[in-house]
Amino acid sequence: MLGGDSVPPYERLVARLALISWAEPVGYRTLISSAEAPEETPWYGHSLDRRFSVDDTFAQAADALEASKFLSIPKGIEDLRIKALRSLIGVADRQFFESKLAFALDEETIPPLAADISAVVERGLQVLADGQTPAFDLAAQLADLVGALAPMDEAEAVRLGYLIVGVQHSVRTLVHLCAVPARGRAEASWKFGEYSTFELSAERMSEALDEALVQRYAIPHS
Repeated sequence: MLGGDSVPPYERLVARLALISWAEPVGYRTLISSAEAPEETPWYGHSLDRRFSVDDTFAQAADALEASKFLSIPKGIEDLRIKALRSLIGVADRQFFESKLAFALDEETIPPLAADISAVVERGLQVLADGQTPAFDLAAQLADLVGALAPMDEAEAVRLGYLIVGVQHSVRTLVHLCAVPARGRAEASWKFGEYSTFELSAERMSEALDEALVQRYAIPHS
């Protein structure tokens, strides 16, 4: 069904998402292949995000990957799921995910993918620094990935966070970056949160930082 040209693109998309969520190897491999040339996939553009009116098929794939983690380990194919996550991270500087890709990452998958996250954040920031204007909020999307990285590599998350605010410090981006102090434990991450609030004088940031403080101390120390 995934490869048959006679099947409508949207139906092929639904089939692909089902296979991914069921942790079927063919679903993972199809996703990895599609990330090599995203716009050339037959279902690209056949599902759109309501807010930005951009393709959201890769965002849906990230959702399906997250759902599949409960099956991939029993099936013995978690390594393949991580490869699929890596393929999505690799296009996160040019494809829409919103926060769904970051939500698909956890303490087991982030360590082998940390370098990929750093690389794509820096590539995405170069896109913004060059004056390009993606049709979606790339800065907030990168901020979500940095927030996901914070519990595992706090120093790198702080470094990337400062790079993001150096290029883009909209209120929305800064609010998303509050995940860094919320999930961090070291003084550096909290100082980053304070910098975002007070040095940049962002509206709504004090409230967001207060919420981050609650989350920071609600998470048990490892």
